Amino acid sequence: MGQIVVDTSRLPLLVLRFQGQVDDVAFDHYLAQVKRNLDRERRYVLLVDATEASTASASQRRLQADFMKTHQAALARHCAAAAFVITQPLIRGVLTAILWTQAFPFEHIVLKEVADAELWCRARAAFPTVPAKMVA
Repeated sequence: MGQIVVDTSRLPLLVLRFQGQVDDVAFDHYLAQVKRNLDRERRYVLLVDATEASTASASQRRLQADFMKTHQAALARHCAAAAFVITQPLIRGVLTAILWTQAFPFEHIVLKEVADAELWCRARAAFPTVPAKMVA
């Protein structure tokens, strides 16, 4: 079984690592951890490493979209930008499907290398105020 690692040790860089297929309990736990981070009311830049991810179930995609919709104002206030590291076309399609349902309220980019994503995130550590949608 897979896992979703929420790494807060490098704040203001918040790193999420999706590894393998996760069950609904693990997915709910991940959303609760993200919510706790939002409740801290501190700005951060998000790096999502999905290089080892498996596809999310339909219910998990719906939960993610609902979470984003419910917490859109907090995400806009606290998440300055997000870099997604996705190497698999199917996983990229899952992200696209989620964004059809609920767009991000912050600048984001999709890259193929973790090192590139870290550089992109570091460049945004000053927390830009004007969001712009980006996809590489």
